[in-house]
Amino acid sequence: MSPRPTAPPSPSPSQALRAFTKDNFPNDLVYGPTATPGLRLITCGGTYDRDAHEYLSNLVVFAEPAPPAPSPPPSPSSPQRSA
Repeated sequence: MSPRPTAPPSPSPSQALRAFTKDNFPNDLVYGPTATPGLRLITCGGTYDRDAHEYLSNLVVFAEPAPPAPSPPPSPSSPQRSA
């Protein structure tokens, strides 16, 4: 079986960067279903609590796929399709 060609990764422009304290983290917003495909990148942020050995907040980046790029026009040397 020959390998399938793969498309280059589509960029996911970030739509928003939000900080949430761990006590008020919006689980439904971050982990819940969405109407369209999306990406959520979650990382630590805010103040570091040395006694607890953890950050007190999370940073969340919300992103959606970029729209597809338009197809280039056919080159003059391309054969024309007949209807």
